Amino acid sequence: MNSHDEPSKDITIDLELAKIYMHQLNAYDFVTHTRITDEAAEFISKYRGESISLNGLTELSAASAESLSKFRGECISFNALTELSAAAAESLSKFRGECIALNGMAELSDAAAEALSKHRGDLLLCNLRKLSDAAAESLSKHEGALLLWCLGELSDEGAESLSKHKGHLGLLGLKSLSDAVAKSLSKHRGRLDLDRVAVLSDAAAEALSEHRGQLSLGSLKELSDAAAESLSKHQDELRLVGIKSLSNAAAESLSNYQGKIILTGLREMSDEACDSFKKSDTLITLSRNNTYQRGVRVPE
Repeated sequence: MNSHDEPSKDITIDLELAKIYMHQLNAYDFVTHTRITDEAAEFISKYRGESISLNGLTELSAASAESLSKFRGECISFNALTELSAAAAESLSKFRGECIALNGMAELSDAAAEALSKHRGDLLLCNLRKLSDAAAESLSKHEGALLLWCLGELSDEGAESLSKHKGHLGLLGLKSLSDAVAKSLSKHRGRLDLDRVAVLSDAAAEALSEHRGQLSLGSLKELSDAAAESLSKHQDELRLVGIKSLSNAAAESLSNYQGKIILTGLREMSDEACDSFKKSDTLITLSRNNTYQRGVRVPE
């Protein structure tokens, strides 16, 4: 087969096809292939590269998952899978690379969630739309980044469970944040992404001030003086890239922040507000590669 030949239209990755593409697995993701034989999976698992992308598969047997879990690279992705049996999830949880991507899954059974929680590394479930309280409790035991970018609703109980998760927690699907959910998530320790929350109550801001780790609220366009006062008590890194302007009082409060504030969307700030930051030790980033402390640009 020449390098410029069209990929096979066969929907199954069999052993013969796996052998043909063995040395191109970093670049070829089998998007036209919806099934894989157990023999092909076992063969591909021996690939010595950084990643394997099987992003056309719509089904995965437990045996194939068991074989692929032995891959020694960094990442393995199955971004067309919409269902995953508990047995296959149990097998995949044994993968010792950095990342498992299952970005086609809109729902996850409680049994599959419990199995995947055993994986130690990043778990990408970026299309997940529903998460039961039982599944949230299981995933709270996962260690590594947990990305739930399309999860639009989270119960109070689910938030309480996920607050126990250890590692980066990406909840970019949440457009609103109740005070109760904010209170629960404040207990999380690690990076917390809430970048689609457009409005933050003063009570929610007060709750989130207790969070420890990078906190990203990238969709906030406005920040009340009370919310700024509360968030100034947060420690580590605060990303407010959607804020267009700050009142003098809000700037004065944020100038007391212990850490780094990202305000790359800021367009309006009075001289008085600027003076507040010039007198403080707060690291403030106003544009890419431009971070200041006490009015002096510091290296990134």
